[in-house]
Amino acid sequence: MNSTSNQKQFRRLKILGVVALCCTVLLWTALWAMSAVPSQQSSQSTNAVLNKLNKLFGLSQKLDGNIPTQSVDFAEFKHTLYNGKSYKMKVTFTPKTATDRELEFSSSDESIAKIDQNGVITGVSLGSVTITATLKSNPQMKTTLPVNCYGDDPETTDIVIRPEKDIIAGKTVALLFNDGSASPFAPDEITSSDESVVNVWRGTVAGVSPGTATLTAYYKDIEKTVSVGVTVGENPSFVKPSSVVLKQNVTITHGKSLSVSKLIEEVAPKSAASDFEIKCSSGGILHATPTSLRALQPGKTTVTFVSRYDKSVTATTEITVSHITPTALEIVTSSNKFSPNTEYTFWARHTPRPYWYDAKWEVVSGKGEITENGVFKTKFFGKTVVRCTSTIDPTLTAEFEVNTGLFEDAYSFTRKLVGHMGLSAILGFGIFGTTFLLTKRKWLCAVLTPALSFTYAGISELIQKFTPGRFCTLSDVLIDFLGAMTGAVFGVLLVAVFCLILRLSSKKSFAEFVSAYKALNLKTAFKKSNHTAE
Repeated sequence: MNSTSNQKQFRRLKILGVVALCCTVLLWTALWAMSAVPSQQSSQSTNAVLNKLNKLFGLSQKLDGNIPTQSVDFAEFKHTLYNGKSYKMKVTFTPKTATDRELEFSSSDESIAKIDQNGVITGVSLGSVTITATLKSNPQMKTTLPVNCYGDDPETTDIVIRPEKDIIAGKTVALLFNDGSASPFAPDEITSSDESVVNVWRGTVAGVSPGTATLTAYYKDIEKTVSVGVTVGENPSFVKPSSVVLKQNVTITHGKSLSVSKLIEEVAPKSAASDFEIKCSSGGILHATPTSLRALQPGKTTVTFVSRYDKSVTATTEITVSHITPTALEIVTSSNKFSPNTEYTFWARHTPRPYWYDAKWEVVSGKGEITENGVFKTKFFGKTVVRCTSTIDPTLTAEFEVNTGLFEDAYSFTRKLVGHMGLSAILGFGIFGTTFLLTKRKWLCAVLTPALSFTYAGISELIQKFTPGRFCTLSDVLIDFLGAMTGAVFGVLLVAVFCLILRLSSKKSFAEFVSAYKALNLKTAFKKSNHTAE
């Protein structure tokens, strides 16, 4: 016998079943598509959302408590600082999840540049200062950065370039800039119109021969030039050099300086002027001035001396910058917690000078791997011991025990929970709902739901195996599967509560629901015929 209310129940369940099927298929497809997104692109999207949530709710601090800071460093200062101009100094922390981030800022000379406690630096006058950032909780942990203030903004101020006085041949004097003081900071570049008359190098002017030349300063950033004439007078006592001999096999300790005069063994004739332009084959190892060579970092470089008064007079020597002898060695990491298939960087910090890269790396126990640059990664859980040996002094070694867990920290666990288990739970709920409504043999629902959930989890991770930058891990398969089953269990509980409420409220409605449910399956859901109750 036909029942109108029974037919309505069937139509409702039919619509619900079709909607559940469509939503489940779309979500399943979307999740597999997300598995095929390269790691870098996926991380950027995920991190953008999760970092906003973390910033909004403070998840990392609430879940993990206080994550200590291991190191503090200034980012490169890329601005040109003039008087009255202000810029925010950028600071980086290791690890990136560190919660201890309160800093105190200071300037070595506030008459040149000052900085407030928010890290905003303001130029005051021409000169160079050292900016220091100190961790409040640990004053021993600090970082410094030299910053130049270029005086008044040339865009709004007249620029003056002039020698200290008219010069004579064979003499070298310092250049003076806009405020009348000797400074290497003002122009980007200074050239001479006639180097046979005037030679310019490192903020100094050398009179080569009598005559007049024009010095031009180029301010590249603001597209401005300034010129000034220089007169060189005669000097009867001036003798140009004919040759120069340099000392060979010279070694300078890192951080020390060597006087240029001590590097010159002989200038001929003896009465000749000994002013030289100094060029280094390798940048960053030595800093040359007209009077000294400062060792910036360990290494070897070929140094060429060129006479300021005769470019044909040259000499070369190889200078070695040696390491400061270390007394201790320790390993510093980019994180204090580790998870599989994630890269972590290790550094070898020497004392008293923190040489970071002069070390040989090896894994002495465990299944992890580490590159010659100290990049560590493992596919397995458990302990791995990493050892570094100083290449400066091979007697110095240090070891670090890596304990690899499923997650780096509670915050990472939350990210995994949201990213994997959360989406998998929604899909699991959809799988259960679809099989519950559209299977002909209703007992198949209990079999198909776990089987389809595991299929989804396994194929999802298999796709990631062939996706650039991503990994296939058993742990993620289990997480996805458990997430899907959690959603299915929630679906079971929801159906149970619904049926109980319906049964208690109306036996007739419950009977109609049961009759419609028994008649609904994948075949009848897409038939146009109406459900007929017996």
